[in-house]
Amino acid sequence: MLYMSKSARLRVVLFPHIRQDRRAGGPAFYMHMDRIRAGGTDPFYLSPRWQRTRKIILVKAKYIDQLRIREGVQTEADTVHHIFPREQYPEYQWERWNMIAVSDRTHKHLHKPDGTLSAAGQKLLDETAEMEGIPTSRTILIIGLPGTGKSTEAKRMLLGGICYDLDALAAALRLRRPHEERHEASRRMANGMLRYFLASARRYSGRVIVIRTAPTIDEASEIDPDEVVICRKNLPAIKNKNGAAIDLEVMETRIKDIEEWAEASGLEVRKVS
Repeated sequence: MLYMSKSARLRVVLFPHIRQDRRAGGPAFYMHMDRIRAGGTDPFYLSPRWQRTRKIILVKAKYIDQLRIREGVQTEADTVHHIFPREQYPEYQWERWNMIAVSDRTHKHLHKPDGTLSAAGQKLLDETAEMEGIPTSRTILIIGLPGTGKSTEAKRMLLGGICYDLDALAAALRLRRPHEERHEASRRMANGMLRYFLASARRYSGRVIVIRTAPTIDEASEIDPDEVVICRKNLPAIKNKNGAAIDLEVMETRIKDIEEWAEASGLEVRKVS
């Protein structure tokens, strides 16, 4: 949602019927506010259904900021905030528990300048998710030597989530199939996408899966998983087929290190064989 500019505030002051209509709880004020916030482009905020729903939320809150009142401060509420942002969680956009009456100032505090949730907004989301029993984003790191079934396990677990596969992305950049070739430049580019992938993917509900062969502990820490899955399917055959004992030993050592790190960190560790 966009926010009301100074010129928009001035228009509210200059048009008495809008101020009067606000006190009466009528639609003119809210239509005016929503046109400002939506820039006249988003039909959701201009729809009659939203006007009715918004009025219900504000009236129920007695036009009092529901977050500031928790701190013992009574502030007028003029905005209805979607706790789970409707752009990322359209399935919750009409749920009353996902709406809270706040002031314009509080609403700005709940969002970053780019419109995403701030730390305060994310905290409110987490509290609401726990209260309503709604699973939020869960990051799963799947590791294992090549050919041990990492992609198969990811597809089985994916459901409505999203997945990052370094080998698949690197191959896609070269219009190749995974493991068809090892092109270091494309792997570096794909690896550089991980941080941005995680930042975006964690805004969505469901599972966020990251597939890596044998990351270092530092790389795993940056991924910050909730669960680590270790794939060991067909491991003896892979050793015999590749014949690169030194490289495989290094990878296996890393995988063992990740397993120990995950257990020491209290993460859920699951082995697939």
